[in-house]
Amino acid sequence: MLFRLMGREAALAGIREYLATFRDSPDHAALEDYLAIMRKHAPDAAAFDAFTDQWFHQVVVPEYKIDEATLAQNGSKPGAGWTVTATVRNVGTSTMPIEIAAVRGERFPHDKKDAERYADARSSITLGPKQSKTVTIACAFEPQKVVVDPDVTVLMLERQKAEVKVKAAAEKVAMK
Repeated sequence: MLFRLMGREAALAGIREYLATFRDSPDHAALEDYLAIMRKHAPDAAAFDAFTDQWFHQVVVPEYKIDEATLAQNGSKPGAGWTVTATVRNVGTSTMPIEIAAVRGERFPHDKKDAERYADARSSITLGPKQSKTVTIACAFEPQKVVVDPDVTVLMLERQKAEVKVKAAAEKVAMK
């Protein structure tokens, strides 16, 4: 997660300096040594400090829940696309930027001959502890579910609860 925050070039430069500094040293590097060197290479020192304070100096972790996800077709013409609206909550204790995806099909199917082709459309949000936001995702395909962090790039609790099937907007109205 730190590598993604810093970006490839900055993170690799920090790692190279860290290795060069401690490779032949009789001293054993500590976490603080690593963070001090990486901070020198961070493109945004304030963002780096906020991230490391949260992930290295505290015990925090996000936990995302999707309260509802609805689906509406855009117009009556075939191929007009779809819109997914979902409300995502962070019931955890950390703040992280996170991707939300509307998906169709299986990304890594076990039985490849019968698998429906995978497609996704995404949006990004940042949620702090106990915050929620509504996200709208435009899709060229009819999605089946909404998934928080589809690439599994953020450490989180209860990942299986951060995925729901979408309901047609008419279904939602009928359920009330």
